[in-house]
Amino acid sequence: MNRKPDINLMIAGNTQISLIPGITSAGKTPDLTFLTPALDSEILVEGECKSLDVPPMTPDGLPTPSLIARACLDISGLETLVVDGGMGIKPKCAYLHTDLNPARDGRKEMALPQASLAVSTGRYIGKTLLKNGRSIMISESIPGGTTTAQSVLSLLGLDIKTSSSFRINPTNLKSDVIEEMIQRHGIQNDPLKSISRVGDYTQEIALGIISENEDSRIVLSGGTQMATIYYIASSMKLPVDNLEVWTTKQVMKDSRKTMEYLVDPDHLRFSRTDLTKSRFDGIRRFEDGYVKEGAGMGGSMVLAEMEASTERIIKSIDDVYESFM
Repeated sequence: MNRKPDINLMIAGNTQISLIPGITSAGKTPDLTFLTPALDSEILVEGECKSLDVPPMTPDGLPTPSLIARACLDISGLETLVVDGGMGIKPKCAYLHTDLNPARDGRKEMALPQASLAVSTGRYIGKTLLKNGRSIMISESIPGGTTTAQSVLSLLGLDIKTSSSFRINPTNLKSDVIEEMIQRHGIQNDPLKSISRVGDYTQEIALGIISENEDSRIVLSGGTQMATIYYIASSMKLPVDNLEVWTTKQVMKDSRKTMEYLVDPDHLRFSRTDLTKSRFDGIRRFEDGYVKEGAGMGGSMVLAEMEASTERIIKSIDDVYESFM
């Protein structure tokens, strides 16, 4: 089905896991990862950074993927509604208030003390938006989210490696962190218990939305984080017939086996735009395996590819990137 979704719903939040040095590149320093979701929200909603003079960068100097997402959403005409999935710093733009706090460090305590609020928030959003066959795209901005996703899968007894925003996945560090979580909480046979102990609120909100779906189409725009949500929704017997995952070719190149294990390949789609055609090194380097995904980059690119040529997409990306320089 090629009909585009009616709205992009970006769940933006934080987890204390992102404060672990070396766990994520979604911020120039671990402390700045708590600002990234707010800035991504401002970029997608307002087209500018209001909480900082420059967009968030990786330690290697690559820009946030929300710049690419914004450029591609401009082509498709899809508007973004930001949902507060526990942001530590609130954005200076319109967003849906939820009263959620950042997820905690699952090595030390239960990660999601507000799990029931997150699920009920998702169900409310689902009841509100999924009417009359309306279609939605769900994206995310949560630094450290690939680690919380792998943590949830590990507590369910699965030996699966998620991708990473770093060019070289810090698999040993992730494994050490997750081993501490398993020692504290033990293996779980219940997905919601696993999420509440080591996950993040993005997962709970998304599952709440999916649980309210009857016959609408839901696109999960993201990489191994969204693939994990698809897998858990399927294991919980939630409706997945109209559930798809749209991601980037960079994620597929890095983690194809993981993506195809977690998601029915018939429900999986990925972008094909060649970013090496950009005028800017910061954009071209995405093709080298840096960042890979985030802020709905994959789904936004797939949408743009439905309507525009590669040349037009690259021009839009370059224009947006240049406007932030």
